[in-house]
Amino acid sequence: MSAGDASASGLVTVVEAASEFEAQTVVAVLADAGIEAHVFPLATIPIPDALRARPSGAMPVQVAAADLARARAALAAAREAAASLDWDAVELGDPPPEIAASLGRSRGRRRLRALALALIALGAIIALAVIAA
Repeated sequence: MSAGDASASGLVTVVEAASEFEAQTVVAVLADAGIEAHVFPLATIPIPDALRARPSGAMPVQVAAADLARARAALAAAREAAASLDWDAVELGDPPPEIAASLGRSRGRRRLRALALALIALGAIIALAVIAA
C-alpha cells in the first residue's frame, strides 16, 4: 500500500517513517493537531526483504481517510515550524546540579588529557633534539 491508499479498515498511510520512534513522533504531532493516527509495530516483524511490501524499517503512519488532507497540512506546518526555529535564541536554563557536575568533570578530564598529550609531544621533541645533537 503506498501513501494515501485506503486499506480495509478505512485507514490510509500519511507517511512512512524510517523507524518506530520517528513514527510515534509523527503520531504525537498529529495528535497535537487533533488528528488520530496509528502505527502498527507488527510491521517490524523480521521478514526477509524479498517478502516485504515495504523496505526494511519502513513504518507506516495511518490516519482515517477523511483526515488525510488535514494530516498532510499538519505535518507540513510542523516541518515549517521546526525549520524556522532558531536554536541559538532558545533559553534552556541551567542544567540540574548532577549534570553540571558531570560536565565539569569531563571538561577537567579533557584539559588533563590535552596537557598530557602536549607534554608527551614536548618530551618527544626534546628527546629527538638530544639524540640528534
